[in-house]
Amino acid sequence: MVDFNNEATISTPAVDIVRVLILQRHSDALDAIEFYKKKTLGGVAYPTDVMASRIYSLYLQNIKPIQRNISKEDFKQLEKDVNSIEEADLIKAFLIINGVLDELRLTKIDTGKKHDTTNVEEENHVKGL
Repeated sequence: MVDFNNEATISTPAVDIVRVLILQRHSDALDAIEFYKKKTLGGVAYPTDVMASRIYSLYLQNIKPIQRNISKEDFKQLEKDVNSIEEADLIKAFLIINGVLDELRLTKIDTGKKHDTTNVEEENHVKGL
């Protein structure tokens, strides 16, 4: 979580603070999904309220980037899914939001160029040799 009482936070650009807040909400939603799944796989009838509220919070934090990155039809469906209490709808909503965050390079981890490691010449070219 961002510590607003820390002097380093004051000199940090706002966009970086918002990125950290988004990643925290993303992590919170994943934790809620994991906890829900753990309970239900263990045979416990567990409510979706925490998972739903955390996914909804992530949605609210990112509503404008989501609107800019998906079609109007997909956004209307997302609005329905994010307001549902059904596990399948909530997971669909999370996956759409997660896809947008990936497109925005907030959660993308596969950023390296793909190349044929068996081709020495190509590998040297990629490495700038």
